[in-house]
Amino acid sequence: MNGAPVAEIFSSLAGEGPHVGRRHIFLRLAGCDVSCDYCDTPTNPTAPAQIERAPREVVRQANPMAVGMVLAEIRGLEERAPGHAHLAVTGGEPLLYPDFLLELLSLVRETGPPVYMETAGVHPEALPPLLPLLDVVAADIKLPAHCGRAYWDESECFLEICAQARVELLVKIVFGKRTPWGEVEEALRLVGKAAPEAEVTLQPIHEPDGRPELTGGEMLRAHVRASAVHPNLRVLPQVHRLMGIK
Repeated sequence: MNGAPVAEIFSSLAGEGPHVGRRHIFLRLAGCDVSCDYCDTPTNPTAPAQIERAPREVVRQANPMAVGMVLAEIRGLEERAPGHAHLAVTGGEPLLYPDFLLELLSLVRETGPPVYMETAGVHPEALPPLLPLLDVVAADIKLPAHCGRAYWDESECFLEICAQARVELLVKIVFGKRTPWGEVEEALRLVGKAAPEAEVTLQPIHEPDGRPELTGGEMLRAHVRASAVHPNLRVLPQVHRLMGIK
């Protein structure tokens, strides 16, 4: 049976994108191969997993965790509080563990909630076997200014695969005061070419205290400029951080 390093399993409200405010079970896998300078979720694959068993009750579990163990924790959270909108698989980078996800999500499909996967979108080769098991794919477009290299080709291929599969596709572009606006426009043009029906969220970088580093006026001006390139978009900070929750 496959195993993977798990950072956290917990229930909370979604804080990003069009599904913000809906209750999700979050499965956060540890480890990432993209080094974003704004990352707010550093994860160590060798650290114990933090597992929520009940409100304010968290236990530690050694890693890696087997598929059966993870499935039991997901089902336990759903049984204690039914009605989650999705199982949100996030990271780190979940597509570093495609065999684990294929086995787990095949089992979740039998009785669990719909599956929402959040990814950097830089591993298009890992995506096709998983697409029949996914209801929503939320893919970042990683900008060179914040990641140390360009991922344009990988992102374009990833979005094209999602668009052809007709999965619900959400695209996120993280930006801030130091972001060259030309890179934001390049990312928006890429979406228009590869997946024109995708909805885009421009997400401001947040300060360590949880506040967005951009003012309301700066976010409004960003929306005006960006919507001239790709009209189907919103500007939305990380609402869960503003609420003081995970």
